[in-house]
Amino acid sequence: MSCFTLFWYCLVASCVFDLTIGVATIEHENKHTLHKGNVLLAGKSVGNKLVKFPYYISGYDYEDRPVLVMEWGKWDIRTLAEKGGEELENFETSVDQFVELIRTGFFAKKVNESESQEIDVVGIVALLDFDGLSLRQIGTTKSLQLLVRNFAKLERCHGQFAYGFIVNSNPLAHQVIQLAKPFMAKFLERIEVFGSNSRKFIPELLKKIPRSQVHDAYGGTKGFRPVAVYSLI
Repeated sequence: MSCFTLFWYCLVASCVFDLTIGVATIEHENKHTLHKGNVLLAGKSVGNKLVKFPYYISGYDYEDRPVLVMEWGKWDIRTLAEKGGEELENFETSVDQFVELIRTGFFAKKVNESESQEIDVVGIVALLDFDGLSLRQIGTTKSLQLLVRNFAKLERCHGQFAYGFIVNSNPLAHQVIQLAKPFMAKFLERIEVFGSNSRKFIPELLKKIPRSQVHDAYGGTKGFRPVAVYSLI
């Protein structure tokens, strides 16, 4: 067994132990945190502002469901986990708020952007991108726990997802998914997982989502602009 493999096994074992305890208390804690902290998620997009943990509504699929894109692989989870403090608390609270927005249909397509009336379409589409995920980001117990713990929170709104895709799942991302699976099995049942071969995942995406509604990295058109960009903190 290589030193790297031994290190990873020890890291995962430690993470599993702490997650088993931590995830069991998430629902209780969330009852007290959904309305605290960052207010960006209360419906204010951030435009082109540079942000640390962005996500965006790419567009809409053929059934007018919003396509939610989260580039988990590019988020600097390790720095956040090591820094701790108020920024970490705000991040976790904002993930809770984000989940609640999905549950309440916040991202549903409006009949008219100036009106509150929504199109009668049930569901949202997940496009989770792990491109760029490296051992540097999740190479500590704290950073791995933080990523898995908050990734697993999507289980709480699994019923709102019509379907979804995980793309650019490298070996590390695959391990993260397997680690989170016991805590988010129902969500993952709705998700197709692909590696980094875009020739495999792009055709599958474009069967359900118009080319004009996604970034060119996912087979979309040049000059693509998302509907709205948000940030967790």
